[in-house]
Amino acid sequence: MNYEQLKTIFLQNFPYEANTEQAAFFSDLAKFIFSTSHTCFMLTGYAGTGKTTVVKSVVETYKQLNGHIILLAPTGRASKVLSQRTGKSASTIHRHIYMPKSNGGLASFTIRPNKYKHALFVVDEASMIADSPSESQVFGGRSLLNDLIEYIAQGHKCKVLLIGDDAQLPPVGVDLSPALNPRTLHIDFGLTVATQNLSQVIRQAEKSTVLRNATQIRKIIADGNLQKPKIELAKDVVRLTDPYEMEEIFQSCFADHNNENGIMIVRSNKRANKYNLDIRARIQFKEVILSSGDQLMVVKNSYHWLESNSEAGFIANGDTIEVLSLRNREEMYGHTFTDATIQLLDYPNQQPIDVKIMLDVLEADGPALPHAQHKRLFDDIFLDCDEHLSKSARMQEVMNSPFYNALQVKFAHVVTCHKAQGGQWPNVIIEQSWLPDGEIDQEYLRWLYTAFTRAQENVYHIGFDDSFFA
Repeated sequence: MNYEQLKTIFLQNFPYEANTEQAAFFSDLAKFIFSTSHTCFMLTGYAGTGKTTVVKSVVETYKQLNGHIILLAPTGRASKVLSQRTGKSASTIHRHIYMPKSNGGLASFTIRPNKYKHALFVVDEASMIADSPSESQVFGGRSLLNDLIEYIAQGHKCKVLLIGDDAQLPPVGVDLSPALNPRTLHIDFGLTVATQNLSQVIRQAEKSTVLRNATQIRKIIADGNLQKPKIELAKDVVRLTDPYEMEEIFQSCFADHNNENGIMIVRSNKRANKYNLDIRARIQFKEVILSSGDQLMVVKNSYHWLESNSEAGFIANGDTIEVLSLRNREEMYGHTFTDATIQLLDYPNQQPIDVKIMLDVLEADGPALPHAQHKRLFDDIFLDCDEHLSKSARMQEVMNSPFYNALQVKFAHVVTCHKAQGGQWPNVIIEQSWLPDGEIDQEYLRWLYTAFTRAQENVYHIGFDDSFFA
């Protein structure tokens, strides 16, 4: 087979008549797969340009030809969405590239050997992949992007297709997504990168006012303008000003207690916390801080509660969980804890697990337990250990303590945009935030664009003034 024949099969498996950009992508990807000089292909594109559909065609082609294709995404929710869209199982990057190693009984991971030959690794939502050292030493303090590239390079003639939208929010603390920056990949990792961008919105998406607005914001970002978008209102893009209408939308999104019908996106953890507590009290009529059926979002990685060879590997920051049962509420070390049985919602094959949850974080205004308080918790548990043990043995007891490893969680109905990234919901409510100097900047436009593109059907606006609308 040559690249022309492969391109033909790509097109045959594409369910529509490919437009110019899509046809060019299939042609360039076929050349890339047969190339001996390129190992990385980057596909970027606007929302609604058919990135998912072309990827599904690539997946179908590899199935047809019995080739090795591995689907990866940065988070559990993003991998779940990728699986649903392509019909092929996807994994988180962490789960696929890392394996546990012995470290004195403490959780620790190292890069697993890549035994694939001539495999294509497809990595979706690549804008979320960070190149900064990981927050925990369990991964050796390395960056996820570095380890992903190192893992793929270990295989025999393996290649990677990075997919994403470079107008979305980059990882926290950086201005550009390193995994969608060809210059970064070339200078820092020595990769020669083939690129293709999809900018033509497909006919099927043109009917959506949500996507038309997203495209408008995307073009403002691409042009480098710092101007307010003129949001087009319609049946699927609504400005909420009437309190009764707002209550109706909140009821439709959140009354059934699950987090599948809708989500609200705000700019700060403090605002998210306020709205979540209001939803529990006024929409769900819950009086206790936590109850069975609540859906929560994990806000700090936890390596204590799952076997490292389980489907999830560990409970990650951003994972969503459902509380199945609660018991044994207790006050310890200056904090309130409860034992719980939970279900990891983004891993359908993962059995329910028993964990300990720190309740204090649910109502805290910060994103997680502050570092100083976490350090104090460590010190308090350390002092509570048997004083006859050696210092290293006491430290190991702390690291294995269920109190020190208690899950830190927030309610998942209202989140910041970074927490929503990688997921999609039928309905998205966006609250306009206070702009410190009243001016629009690139970061705000990326935030608004990312929020818009979380919606599958409808977007609702709260707090936006007249100047934002056409």
